[in-house]
Amino acid sequence: MEQAFVSTDPKMKSLADEAREIVENHGKHHVTKDGNTLMHLYVRKPKVFLYVFASRGVPVNIQNEKRDTALHIAVREGILSSAEALLQCSADLTIRNAMGMTPMDEADPKDKAMKAMLDTFKEGKTLLQLAETRGQTEKGSVQNCVRLLREFRSTSQLIHAVLCEDVEEIKRILMYEKGWSVNYRFRDKMGKTLLSSAVESNNLDIVMLLVEHGARFRAVRVREDERVRFILIKVIDDKIGQSDVTVPLFQKAINPDLNPEIAKYLNSKLTDTSEHMEKDVNGNTPVLRAIESGCPAKFIHWLLTVTNGRCLTDRNKDSLTTKELAQARNREDVVKTIDRFILAKMIPTRIPQFSTHFWKEKDLCPINDEVAGKNLEDIINKEDKYDVRKWINFHDVHNHAIRLFEAVALGNEDIVEKNYDANYKDRNGYTALIRGIVYQQYQVCKYLCMTRPNLKSDPDNWNRYPLHYAYALPDGISHIFIKLLLEGDPDIEHKVDKDGRCPAEYGDLKVSTEIQRMLYDARTLDVYGKRGPPLGPWPKGALTRPPDENQPMEFLEVL
Repeated sequence: MEQAFVSTDPKMKSLADEAREIVENHGKHHVTKDGNTLMHLYVRKPKVFLYVFASRGVPVNIQNEKRDTALHIAVREGILSSAEALLQCSADLTIRNAMGMTPMDEADPKDKAMKAMLDTFKEGKTLLQLAETRGQTEKGSVQNCVRLLREFRSTSQLIHAVLCEDVEEIKRILMYEKGWSVNYRFRDKMGKTLLSSAVESNNLDIVMLLVEHGARFRAVRVREDERVRFILIKVIDDKIGQSDVTVPLFQKAINPDLNPEIAKYLNSKLTDTSEHMEKDVNGNTPVLRAIESGCPAKFIHWLLTVTNGRCLTDRNKDSLTTKELAQARNREDVVKTIDRFILAKMIPTRIPQFSTHFWKEKDLCPINDEVAGKNLEDIINKEDKYDVRKWINFHDVHNHAIRLFEAVALGNEDIVEKNYDANYKDRNGYTALIRGIVYQQYQVCKYLCMTRPNLKSDPDNWNRYPLHYAYALPDGISHIFIKLLLEGDPDIEHKVDKDGRCPAEYGDLKVSTEIQRMLYDARTLDVYGKRGPPLGPWPKGALTRPPDENQPMEFLEVL
């Protein structure tokens, strides 16, 4: 096939600008000697080209000499994003090429995502068909059809303007049109929003416009991988009860290929740092995701700064801290950035944060900044009014935490009250409150909720909050823990785990292997993540050995 036109303009321009320039230079009806339109020529390019071409009047369903439409090519070559874009622009699934094949016939049987996506469009209804169907069920069908179409008209225009990255058109719609919805999701409740599309297209101007006009991103999750969406529309994993993998929308901006100013702008609109605690499917908070994805050390330093270093003790689902993950990924530049930040901003007042969160002593104590001529030992020797020596003794601090967790599991409220001097969190992400819930020690949990209410908002490494654990308990006991945790803090019911599931969903999944394993782990993993004896008396009715995913639940031993 012929090569697509390449712009020779030396100025930096967006892909959308390039697409508009191509239409202006060659015309919307441009056809090559082989019958290929601009749609055919650019079907392998980013989908914004197709959106712009369609908005500028380039025909979508023209066939070339082989009778292929652009959709035939996209499906045949497995270009899911282009195929979806063409279908959104009214590409016809029924057209046959010279071989008598429709686009659906061209799909690779092994490409489940493509097949499922085509099926959803084949089975779906156009806006007019939807309006007609809805209108027939209500009094005054014609009037209702018109009303439904009018209600969606402005939103539809806004969607296409965002997809085409047409900043001026977006401004016009937001300023002069009525009835638009800036928080519309595509196709389903976890689908893309206009803001997530703008983030992915790396367009800061559109991101700012949408946010200024009410686009939400705080506590909003979207699908991580759009290819997965189409597979999971048809196939839902019954064992874990979830249909997709989602990611906090804010974390969509944590990408080395995107303009870092997008993440910085979104962060400036946050009223607190709670968004920096949310996790993706791998248990990554924003700083961990930045390290994992290869963001520059300078950007990671910015994340450390805006969280005041609290993110240094974040752990992913594999229990790796920021520094451990950087070491595992051979990011020596990030390791040095972390060390310098600790020496400059965390010492001596924040030393307890590291030992109480079970950092490894070797990751903290030998820190040395040769450039600044600083090391941890020198700083400690100069001033110790913050009792740094106590907290720098990792062995004693960890042993104290172990005794405290054992007292919680045993229900010994007196020992807990006398010895609770810090919010300890082990390498699994378990706090004293989580341990108390899984051992069903109500009085101890009540004391912790009264004296340390922030523990209710402190999740484990999989972003499962204490309320998730409470809902997972047996029906006869779960309700008292749920009531205790929600008292005075009802908003925690909306917190989600790394897979986007709220606590109440764990109540429906409590007999599943996944949730039973979660409870078993919290009862038998020691503070370092190693399997060991239980910390306290085994709760009545709990599994006595790890759940086996290949064995029916009714055959597992229980007390």
